[in-house]
Amino acid sequence: MKLSSYVKGFKAYLDASNLLQNSRARYVYEVQRFCRALGDPQVEEITPQGLLDWHTSMHTAGLRYQTITQKRAAVMRFWGYLADFVELEGAERLMKALKKLSVGAAKTPSREPYELDELAGYKIIQAGASRPGTGVRDQALLQFLWDTGCRRFEISVIELEALDTRRMRCTVVGKGQKLRTVFFSDACVRALVA
Repeated sequence: MKLSSYVKGFKAYLDASNLLQNSRARYVYEVQRFCRALGDPQVEEITPQGLLDWHTSMHTAGLRYQTITQKRAAVMRFWGYLADFVELEGAERLMKALKKLSVGAAKTPSREPYELDELAGYKIIQAGASRPGTGVRDQALLQFLWDTGCRRFEISVIELEALDTRRMRCTVVGKGQKLRTVFFSDACVRALVA
C-alpha cells in the first residue's frame, strides 16, 4: 500500500488522542507533505536513506531548527502509529532510524561574517546624522556602537551616570549581567555631548 493511504487512519488515531485540534491538523498536514516529498512510495520501498534525504532537504532548504523539529515530531508520531496500531513490518526499524537523525545533523555551512571597513562605518554614521529630528541622537548611538562594539541591548540600558566622557569610557551590563568597561573615541564624545 502507498504511504498516503495510512493518513486517514492516522487522522482518526490523532482525533482519539489528547492533542489540541490545531496540533492534530498540523500533524496530518506535515505527514501529507512528507508523503509527497518522498513521492508517495509503497511502504516497503522506504529506506533509512530516504528518511535521511528528506531530513537533509529540510536543512538545505534553509528551514529553522524549530520548524524541522515540528515536522520530525509529526512524522515520528506517524511512524509510531504505523508500528503500534497498523503493526506494519519495518515501521519500527524506520522509526529508530528517524530517531537517530538529530535536528542539527545536516547543518548547512554557515556564512562568513561581513566586516565593515572604516569608510563603510563612517558612511553609516553620517547617514544616521542626516535624519531630520533624530539625526543627532542617531549619530551618537551609531558612533558609540562603532567605537565600543556594544550590543543594542547593552546600549538601551546604559545609565547616563555610567558614561565618563572625560576618560572616554563607559561601564555596560553585558550578557549574564556581567559588567564591562568599554572605551570610545573623541568623535564619539563630540557626538554624545552635541
